[in-house]
Amino acid sequence: MTTKHIARLPNGKTAKRVSQSRSYPYAVIAQANRAHDEAAVLQRHEGHLRNWDYYAACASTPLGEKIPGANYPNDADAQERGQEIVTEHPTRDAYAKALVKADLDRIAANAAKGWYEEWQAVTWTSRADLAAKELDKAQRPVWTGHPLRINARIVETERS
Repeated sequence: MTTKHIARLPNGKTAKRVSQSRSYPYAVIAQANRAHDEAAVLQRHEGHLRNWDYYAACASTPLGEKIPGANYPNDADAQERGQEIVTEHPTRDAYAKALVKADLDRIAANAAKGWYEEWQAVTWTSRADLAAKELDKAQRPVWTGHPLRINARIVETERS
């Protein structure tokens, strides 16, 4: 038997989940946290620098030879992608800055559309104690120093 679970969100909208065999009397609802998303983008800067180094190595390593820092030989796809990246972004700093800017622009565009004011059902659970654990996870600061979600709370679901 199919059961539809409905969580009422504070903005008057509903979140729905359909289940064949499980019951989900609780949902954790929350809003996305812009501070977390922006901090995550800024913390990826170093990774972008390392990625550019890899692409530059792919661009300059002859086909079939081992790529420096990798355990496999260069192939045509990797070399072509590396050449595209290095041509578009001649320095590692330019590459990292371009990716960070694109991500921050995407976050700003989402904010302008109201994404960070929207409510979402983050998870659905069968027991109140599991909902409490999920609520704690949603509110706990993560590697960015900010919680992934804000204004998180538990709601009881309706079934239809």
